[in-house]
Amino acid sequence: MRGLSAIAWTTVQEYLRDRLLYGGVIVGLLLVAGSALLSRLTVGDPDRVILDLGLGAVQFFSTVAAIFLGIGLIGREMDRRRVHLILAKPVPRSRLILGKYLGLSLTLALNVVVLALPLILMLVMLDVPVTLSLWQAVALIYAETAVVMCVALLCSTFTTATLGAIFTLAFYVIGHCVMYVRAFADKLEGVARTAVKGFTYLYPDLEYFNLKGHVPYHQSLAASDFTLVLGYAVAYMTCLLLAATMIFERRDFV
Repeated sequence: MRGLSAIAWTTVQEYLRDRLLYGGVIVGLLLVAGSALLSRLTVGDPDRVILDLGLGAVQFFSTVAAIFLGIGLIGREMDRRRVHLILAKPVPRSRLILGKYLGLSLTLALNVVVLALPLILMLVMLDVPVTLSLWQAVALIYAETAVVMCVALLCSTFTTATLGAIFTLAFYVIGHCVMYVRAFADKLEGVARTAVKGFTYLYPDLEYFNLKGHVPYHQSLAASDFTLVLGYAVAYMTCLLLAATMIFERRDFV
């Protein structure tokens, strides 16, 4: 356990020194802050505009951070020639993957908090109600990006950073289109319909984590439903981490 926490903490320290990550956070903060100004310049409910733009900025930049963090897991160690030193120690590769992921998860959580906190403070200053649905939306943004980061981490174990980013982005886009693929499957017949339907039930539906449209109307999830969605995320993350560990265990570094 001590070795696991050491790997996780070292990973957090490494990424907290990364200027690119800070750049993304700064841009995200500017967009979150700018949502208040834009809400005054648009026609419609200003509170809804702030929430839509603010949560959209939090989700977008958290997703970018998740992809960036995940795909750099192995590539960063390879570029710095440290993976051989790490693997030369009596540390199981599975512990290395898990420790790295825990560190990345903490870094991602910090990223989401830093982006969401100004939005919440701005809502308080503007007398916009900060409801349970908002807290749930932020939590589900983190859960979704944690799943996306798992996919990026998995890709980092067998491909380059560029291809890994492309694969992860494709995963993200398809994950938000599962309901449309399912509707398309209903128009098919026979084996094709069964195959496509099966795919949609196995593939993670990222729309389950999308609560942004409900926040302006203060529509929160029931505790049981919220817990179920979090369990859904944990189940997929577990499967993805197991797959990443299996591939990493069999990979040769020369």
